[in-house]
Amino acid sequence: MSPQGGVWWAALCAEQLATSEPPDTYERLVEEARLAESPTLTVVERDIPRTFPERPDYQVGDAPGRLRRVLRAYTVRNTYCQGMSFVAATLLHHMPEREAFWALAAIAERFLPEGYFSEDLRGVYMDQHLAFAVFLPHRLPRLAAHFNKLEFPLTLIGLRWYLARARGRVWVRARAKARATVRACLFASQT
Repeated sequence: MSPQGGVWWAALCAEQLATSEPPDTYERLVEEARLAESPTLTVVERDIPRTFPERPDYQVGDAPGRLRRVLRAYTVRNTYCQGMSFVAATLLHHMPEREAFWALAAIAERFLPEGYFSEDLRGVYMDQHLAFAVFLPHRLPRLAAHFNKLEFPLTLIGLRWYLARARGRVWVRARAKARATVRACLFASQT
């Protein structure tokens, strides 16, 4: 485990969660997930090659297999939502597979609000609210005031931006589109 992984493991109290379950829970879930079929597990399989495609260390060797086992096991335990693969892959980069599973479980079950990783994207909407309603007026008050004056619902661009942000390969395009949208709004206010 890397030093960073060790800090995360301790900060997440993942060991408490892991030891509160039977010792073979992860292995049992991996086996159950290996035999299972569901639409959600199909989404997991689609997301594995999409996870950090620009990073060769996430695409070679046993990295995709480790990510598959963690995600499928967690899906059997609880649920899966797009975006979880990036969290799991980051954890796997810093800690062994079993520990990454328990750290993911601690994040999803103990630290994030209930339903954050859900099919209805409640967590994304919550993050948007924080970014646009709380931080934007604080960090960019003129821009926030301009959007308010226009009665422009930032969720129109925000949801796509948040979802694109989670996908490394389209992040640059999303940033360019967001910059262009913001520029267009700013210039519109000058006329």
